[in-house]
Amino acid sequence: MKVVYFPDENSSRAQTAVGAMFASPQNKWVNLLDLISAIESGETVEIRPASEAEIKRADAYVALHQIGVMLGEKLDAILEGEPLEDVVRKTTAVRDAIESIDVELPCIVDFTKG
Repeated sequence: MKVVYFPDENSSRAQTAVGAMFASPQNKWVNLLDLISAIESGETVEIRPASEAEIKRADAYVALHQIGVMLGEKLDAILEGEPLEDVVRKTTAVRDAIESIDVELPCIVDFTKG
């Protein structure tokens, strides 16, 4: 398992979006328990600090997450007081529109680095 370690500031700003360690070949955020499990199963674990480019990409993911949170809060404010069925219908329409955007974002990390 190859792991890239990120500064804590990103994960503290958007805990549900990014973590402190990203792993390959899993291509997901992992935690210390994942690392312990890998080591206990005999897997080699390599850890390196994130590069400046990787930190910038993580920053961008955090910013997009924060924009989504703000959008949700503003949508809630706009729909406050409306009947529940209208809120559900309108919120679902907005979510469907956002999810329909077919953009494949690059991986945050570059595992071709040492």
